[in-house]
Amino acid sequence: MIYVLINLQIAHVIVLSDNRENIKRLAKAMPSKPLNSIALSDADSASSLSFVKQKLHDSGIDIGISGQQAQSVERLGGRASDLESVSLSPYFSYLIILFTPLQLIHKVRSGMKVDEAVEDIISRGVAELRKNAFGDDADDAKSLSWTREQAWKVLRVLSKAQEVGYYDILVEFPFKGDESALRSMEHAELISIGTKDGRPCTIRPGKPVFRYVFERVVNDKVFQATQELGYNEKQIAEAEGKIKTYEQELALLVETMKNENRRWYQFGQSPCRERARYVGDKLVTAERKVEGLERKNNELKRVLAKGG
Repeated sequence: MIYVLINLQIAHVIVLSDNRENIKRLAKAMPSKPLNSIALSDADSASSLSFVKQKLHDSGIDIGISGQQAQSVERLGGRASDLESVSLSPYFSYLIILFTPLQLIHKVRSGMKVDEAVEDIISRGVAELRKNAFGDDADDAKSLSWTREQAWKVLRVLSKAQEVGYYDILVEFPFKGDESALRSMEHAELISIGTKDGRPCTIRPGKPVFRYVFERVVNDKVFQATQELGYNEKQIAEAEGKIKTYEQELALLVETMKNENRRWYQFGQSPCRERARYVGDKLVTAERKVEGLERKNNELKRVLAKGG
């Protein structure tokens, strides 16, 4: 229907979406038509607080919101869907029902303060995020479009910063160029990818409130130790694979150098010797990395043994 309206020049069509990935679907459906996109940002703190007060007033509840309570409301951000409506996200269906007036009114009528209501919302979001971002168990995690290590990397970084460079995340372990995982996280509204000049530029939490949800998840000592152990084990396995490759190459280089027919004045100029020195340095670096990660894992196991 949209294609007909545009193709027959009957109307200008505006499509609203909370997911940037849907632009690709539109582009595939209308390959011959140019698409102009405009990114809408979240409301500022003052507008968000005014919105909440007005909705409460319209519902017949006039309460004074203190400075501390206002700061609690600010933690939910300025996303309209978080402040009022219910999202149909398949991944965060419970988490996205964050701050509807009906929920707030019900909590206030029950005697709960605004800051207590916000805390309850974030706490519930933490439980839901753990399930949807990491899976209930190892088998459940296999059905996700990203690995637990990739989810942990994103949460750990974004719990400390409002945004991070797209390629800073992409080129390092555990992504190593895997853009599909980041796209899947964006589609699940776990993250939001910003663009500049048509290319990915930054990564932010999918919603402002996720910053605090991420922070709560990362600061859970037991959960943190569990995820760090798995994260480190994958790095150890990768490093040990490299060590094995380096050892095999060094053995081959040693045999090659034994059979080199070189004159006395060529001493020290062998390409094999230079390569052996380079590979040897790589081997030492990888070995030290493994030793460091194993020490960290021993500390993490002690944390788990104490229960946090």
